Amino acid sequence: MSREDIEALQQQVIVTHTPWEAGNQAFSGPLLATLADLAGLPVVEAALVALNDYSAEIPQSDWALYDVIMAVRQDGQEMRIRDKGPFRIVYPVDAYPELKSHLYHSRMIWQIRSIDFRVE
Repeated sequence: MSREDIEALQQQVIVTHTPWEAGNQAFSGPLLATLADLAGLPVVEAALVALNDYSAEIPQSDWALYDVIMAVRQDGQEMRIRDKGPFRIVYPVDAYPELKSHLYHSRMIWQIRSIDFRVE
């Protein structure tokens, strides 16, 4: 999908802090659930790879419980590679105390190069 295709999807906004920025930030992008639904199959996991080859797996239970987004904008601005863009996974950390852990922080991958949705 192109950036334009992704931005054409319904956008969700999460205002939260992260361990990597000072203060609250407003992130916007489609729900990871929306992207998974595009497969038209029962997706059980998203496998993500960053530009630097860092990888993370996000189970379907995460996007079922939390409004996880693939952010394309931060504070209304397109994210450049130097800003952890062009795509970044963001959890609503401030809304759920359990998300303030290394486990969920490790899934907040940035500079996303690819997403593979795994089905049952």
